[in-house]
Amino acid sequence: MYQLDIVGNGRVTLSLLKTIFGQQLDRYIKKINVWCRESLSNDKVINKKDSINEDIFRIYLMQRAKKNELNKLDEKVEFKTFNCIDDLVQLSNGNGKKVLILAAKYNLDELIYIDKAKKEKIRPDYLSHFELLLSRMKLIIPGISSLYISQGYDLRKKILLNSKHILNERILLRRAINELSQSISAGFTRLYNLEHSGIGVKYLSQVLKNYNGNIFNMINEVDTTNSILQHFSGLKPETITSPCENDNIRARFFLRKQLKLQGINIRSISLDYIGPHNHTGFIPPETVKVNGRPLDEIMNKKTALDVIEEVTNKVNGFGEEVFLKKGSSDEDTVMGICSALSSLFKKAGTPLVRVSCYDKNYDLYSGLPGSFRGEQFEPKKHIISNLSHESAERLLNANKEQMLITQNFMSAIEPQSQLINNRFFAVY
Repeated sequence: MYQLDIVGNGRVTLSLLKTIFGQQLDRYIKKINVWCRESLSNDKVINKKDSINEDIFRIYLMQRAKKNELNKLDEKVEFKTFNCIDDLVQLSNGNGKKVLILAAKYNLDELIYIDKAKKEKIRPDYLSHFELLLSRMKLIIPGISSLYISQGYDLRKKILLNSKHILNERILLRRAINELSQSISAGFTRLYNLEHSGIGVKYLSQVLKNYNGNIFNMINEVDTTNSILQHFSGLKPETITSPCENDNIRARFFLRKQLKLQGINIRSISLDYIGPHNHTGFIPPETVKVNGRPLDEIMNKKTALDVIEEVTNKVNGFGEEVFLKKGSSDEDTVMGICSALSSLFKKAGTPLVRVSCYDKNYDLYSGLPGSFRGEQFEPKKHIISNLSHESAERLLNANKEQMLITQNFMSAIEPQSQLINNRFFAVY
């Protein structure tokens, strides 16, 4: 039996909880803890518990559970709040099998604006503004809460220094994004959220240094944030993965859609989507089978390659389309997480699952199909060894690009890059 902790309480978490119980994966879980930040008002510090998702989930649970099961299932899930990042150190407590799902979202604009929509900036000279900044900083940087009890320490000076430090890191990351956008195929829109999440994950990793379980990191872009998380936590790289089976799910859907337009009767589709969980991932044509036959036996080879490339492009752009229209692709993302959980829990009949995992040959995280053996994910090496020359070359180039992204981001937030440069700070 596993203990499952989820950091973040947004749409993905709500959908995930419903799916875990809907697929009866809760049979393998003894306790689920959902950790969410305390809500902060826009103009003053008022911490309160946001219970909307909890209420929605418990209504769902009440409707689907048998009467004699409800109390037991209800007690299995606990919603907890944390008002400082240090509270998450307790995730490392206890023994036994554990899984941690990171589904937090970061927006560093909250350190600049009281309310960005109103363009109202934080003015630390005002006591209420400073208290708001302090409350928000505690949710990002470890150790701030302990300053309250430090004797003779200038808390105000420390908070302002730390906030400027984070903003400097953000500027360095934004500069890295702009430079990368000119030198690789990824555009700004594919990398923009790393300006926030890269810094957030760096500081989150400091409270997870002693975590002794599996971590499923869902903070995009996952291949890069996985490297940041592992580097600054010092955890074994094999313990960190990111379920991204949703790429395969999307690829099968769009391929089915394309083939139906061409009048092909479809009974089954199998394929592998490999490479980073971003714009460079792709479908090796030799892995695609429709009704048990290679696609180029059903149609001519050029048409088959064109269809696969069109599907690949659709998959690679789909996440951004969904984000722009609805903010989160929670449905198929959750399917991917549950596929990985099923593999870890050894649910009977579980197929291979795609995750972003550590590749020691390249010293980076990239997406490969495989399964969990014990508590460790093992990629299926035969898939790589059976790639055509063209697909192997494409995977090599995709990993090189991901390596460049990771290296540039890592160098921007390494300690030697964090010297505070006062010319950047026109915020306060």
